[in-house]
Amino acid sequence: MRGRIWRKLAGSTPGAANFNVVLGLASILFGVAQLVLIPLQIAEPPRFSGFATIELGAKAMPYVVGWLFIVVGAIYAVVGMSLREENGLSQLDWRALYNVGVLVAVMIAFVTLLRPVGFVTSAGLSGLAIALFYGSRSVFGLAFVGVLAPTAIYLLFTRALSVSLPSSPLIPGF
Repeated sequence: MRGRIWRKLAGSTPGAANFNVVLGLASILFGVAQLVLIPLQIAEPPRFSGFATIELGAKAMPYVVGWLFIVVGAIYAVVGMSLREENGLSQLDWRALYNVGVLVAVMIAFVTLLRPVGFVTSAGLSGLAIALFYGSRSVFGLAFVGVLAPTAIYLLFTRALSVSLPSSPLIPGF
């Protein structure tokens, strides 16, 4: 049944709903869901002496990203109606799905570990897990994704941009 639906969406004539149109509409729905749900879950940062600590509100970025999903999805859906191409997703084997599953599991682990161990440790472990999973054995590459990149990102966001990221109880100052 699933294969029949994928094939039907893949080989339709121009002007009809195809896989690209479905992805465009899904992007629009995701953007709308983000506009509705995510800002409701974000608390405004505290004000000191009546002034906000940053110029942009905490809800600004989810609104921008939500609208970008809607605009890009609409463009993709309109352009997708004129495309006629094969749906490559219907021919994927289990290894591709396994790779995506591992990435999703690592992202979930990153988010789960973010508060207890801090950004640098969580990002470093996630980067190392992905690099090792995909076969990287370069000591410099592993040191970069495991230590240097998370540390540089943490310092950039916390020191230069004044964005609060969870600090690590394992590494004082990070």
